[in-house]
Amino acid sequence: MVWLLRLLILTFFIPQVAKSYTYLSDEYSSFKPKIINYNFPMENTVSLDYVLSDKENLIDNQFVIPVQLQHNVSFWLKVYTQINSNQVILFDKKHPQIVYEIVDFSNLLNTSRSLIVYEILRERKLKKIIKDYKFAFSKLKQKKPWKKRSVTEKKILSALKKANHYHPVSYYQKTFRSQTGQSNFVQSGIETISPYLHSMETIFNAYDIPKELVFLSLVESSFNLRAVSKVGATGVWQFMNRTGKEFLYINKSYTIDERLSPVKSTIAAALLLKRNYRLLDNWPFAITAYNYGHSKLRKINRWKNPIRQASYTFNTCKNRYRFGWAGLNYYSEFLAVLYAANYKHLFYKNKLENEQLNFTYQPLNKTQTAYNFVLNNNLSLYQFKSINPDIKNIHVRLPKGFFVAIPNKKPLINVINSRRWNKNRTKIKKFKINKVSYKQSRPVKSKMTFF
Repeated sequence: MVWLLRLLILTFFIPQVAKSYTYLSDEYSSFKPKIINYNFPMENTVSLDYVLSDKENLIDNQFVIPVQLQHNVSFWLKVYTQINSNQVILFDKKHPQIVYEIVDFSNLLNTSRSLIVYEILRERKLKKIIKDYKFAFSKLKQKKPWKKRSVTEKKILSALKKANHYHPVSYYQKTFRSQTGQSNFVQSGIETISPYLHSMETIFNAYDIPKELVFLSLVESSFNLRAVSKVGATGVWQFMNRTGKEFLYINKSYTIDERLSPVKSTIAAALLLKRNYRLLDNWPFAITAYNYGHSKLRKINRWKNPIRQASYTFNTCKNRYRFGWAGLNYYSEFLAVLYAANYKHLFYKNKLENEQLNFTYQPLNKTQTAYNFVLNNNLSLYQFKSINPDIKNIHVRLPKGFFVAIPNKKPLINVINSRRWNKNRTKIKKFKINKVSYKQSRPVKSKMTFF
């Protein structure tokens, strides 16, 4: 039997592996990435200056782009509107106006046998390109005539002409970075958020939060209703387990997880943003604290003009307060998404509008399963699941007072009592920030009856 098994392996298994390896090798060697010029010679290219200057007055004045963040916002606006997920930008992370090239893998996607093969080949080729750039940076230290420079070296030298001030080549070698495009994800997110947009804006207005901040969910998850990050952040607002339990109901088995409900998690996001604003008294800081935390931001003296302070604090070149990459760019990413969403009629061809979802919330008067609730109220089980994504298992008993979404002709959701979201909050704690006394208060109770 042993010799028969070996014969079968030699006859069938090894030739198939060799054939697959040959296919990968041939396709990898024949692939040549398409290089796109940084000037973006694409169809229906929109003038970014027209959008960034807000010619149509669609943006509130408190979200004007700070002077020193204009290049950052412009870069992220291109990532969100003009570069798709099959394209990778090679740029300088501290000077985002310096873009070396944009590699397009669309041809590779069309010719690959499967997505797995595409991902393998793309990762190999991208690593090779990045390795070539690192080698080219090391060669730039040598004095050579222009003719003897390699193609990659010439690309680097041409891109560095866009720098506003001087840095040595070794500096740019350390700040070299790649970024995958997000335009297709953001476009899908803007389309997905449209049915919830009115309800989300109503929630934020109830808590005296600028309605523009609803688009922060696009930065977090591109409004992917099933988004789960590698570290466990869940939902469109990407709440971690610990933070989510402070505002939302999450059972031990995660069969009931309100982070997955776009409406309920929006209430939690509004409470968290309101608390950040009370601590920091600055919307750029409060927005950044949503992702980065407020521990370091609390130590920074507050200015009277928050726009000027954001320009000074989040300057990627100087990075005066030693923020990480994500924290330093988070506010710029938000501004870019905000402008992209408000000028969607210029950036995206398709009409990104969906009908508003008509449902309301009803608290349970007793402990029961979702399945029994559906039967007792003669509801459609399919429709019930679609508007209650936070209930993963309909046979798990729901606690008394749990809010369940039910179909309703009224577009506004006006049943939820806001006091429900303010229970068991942290008591008032006094602490000092830069010789100024602040109070860490519980989230504000809304005077409005809905949400």
